[in-house]
Amino acid sequence: EQVLADAFHAQAAALVQGAGTGAIRAGLAALLKPGQRLLVHDAPVYPTTRVIIEQMGLTLITADFNDLSALKQVVEEQLPDAALVQHTRQQPQD
Repeated sequence: EQVLADAFHAQAAALVQGAGTGAIRAGLAALLKPGQRLLVHDAPVYPTTRVIIEQMGLTLITADFNDLSALKQVVEEQLPDAALVQHTRQQPQD
């Protein structure tokens, strides 16, 4: 932290590690209402994201985002209201 403070010619600095949880919550809250359907990749959902989904009362729909035909089928049959796409690997085969 002192290195950061020195680099920015500041009296002190605090190194914090942020997460996207607040941004995910804000985005989902702006898009969805309780009972609406959220499409996610068929993989474990981050625990903090799962809490948001549960607290908002959303219905979770999963599909393999790596299989375009399966994804299209799920979208056509389940009609999700929104999708959450994460840019990091969710499964070893992703």
